[in-house]
Amino acid sequence: MKYPSKPIFLGVIIFSLMAAILFIDGRPSSALDKWPRKDQWLYDYAHLISGDSELRINNFLRLFFVETDIEFIAVSVENLGGEEINVWTDQLFQEWKIGKRTKGHKGLLLILAEDEQQVRLEVGHDLEEVYTDGFVGYIERDQMKPFFKEGRVGEGFEATLELIVGRAWKSIERGTYLPEAELGTGGKYLSSGAGAQQHMEIGSVRQPEKSSVADEIQSRYVAQATPGETLALYLEASIRHIKDPNLGIFTDETKEFFRKWTITNAQQDNQRQFHGAPHSVKIQRNLAVIYYPDKDWTYNPFFLRKGPEGWQLDFVAMSQLIRFNHRNQWHFVSRDHPYIFAFSGYYIDKNGFVWFKKKVR
Repeated sequence: MKYPSKPIFLGVIIFSLMAAILFIDGRPSSALDKWPRKDQWLYDYAHLISGDSELRINNFLRLFFVETDIEFIAVSVENLGGEEINVWTDQLFQEWKIGKRTKGHKGLLLILAEDEQQVRLEVGHDLEEVYTDGFVGYIERDQMKPFFKEGRVGEGFEATLELIVGRAWKSIERGTYLPEAELGTGGKYLSSGAGAQQHMEIGSVRQPEKSSVADEIQSRYVAQATPGETLALYLEASIRHIKDPNLGIFTDETKEFFRKWTITNAQQDNQRQFHGAPHSVKIQRNLAVIYYPDKDWTYNPFFLRKGPEGWQLDFVAMSQLIRFNHRNQWHFVSRDHPYIFAFSGYYIDKNGFVWFKKKVR
């Protein structure tokens, strides 16, 4: 079992991406740094990110670089000066030599152009098998785009960042990507233009009205007699991309939470990993916890409450009590909560990680 690194508390990162950039003779203007600084990974030239948020993001990406040997740079611009985004991104990728600090050509560059409402993630030569064009297009389309459409640019970036990081760790676990490998397959060119771009409609900050599904679907996804049956219905709804926040499998507080949140296809697709996974269930009066001791910190637990109609998922408590670090490993932010009873037989370290293989008396 790997020991968890010191967790990074991401929370909700407010990241509004804007800045004015022009091209001069095909090269980035002096508005950009000549090259990325060693201690900086996020470049918000509009100065719209709070100091605390910028510090958290940079620390997150720094640890990502140290542990995976992937140099991930994110840049926001107001416009591209009339240039195509793929050309603009390639120029900056080569100008800043992104990936040069790695053992090969393992760089990622994320560009958001606000006026053009376009986003592009460019991938270095030695990461093309990890971040295929299909995957990049998928996360831009099915993760970023819905957030941006609702005017939640920062939260969309943060949510997409988690998928990008998670992709690397899954590749490491499978042995398809080795951080220590000395590569450099692209010769002097750090990128061959691999990646994908999407048109991004950036909407207002006003939350759209969440629509309800048909009555026959509403009648299926109701509270159940056991916690496991309720969770199974939730996973089924996720696979079907049902996004109605008013389903009966949710507590009233969870329904209100989801009415204000952006649910994406990518988030729902990520729930497939829980389908059929071995789990344990602990019940104490009207509270229940479903957790995955064989998965350490990769599969987060689910909290449920029993009401008059049956067991319902309590995502509000989950959002308040569970966080993920730079490895997408879950941990508690507090041990002072009613659901902690389910973990009383396990050691919980000072960072909130539950050690399922270390029983305590």
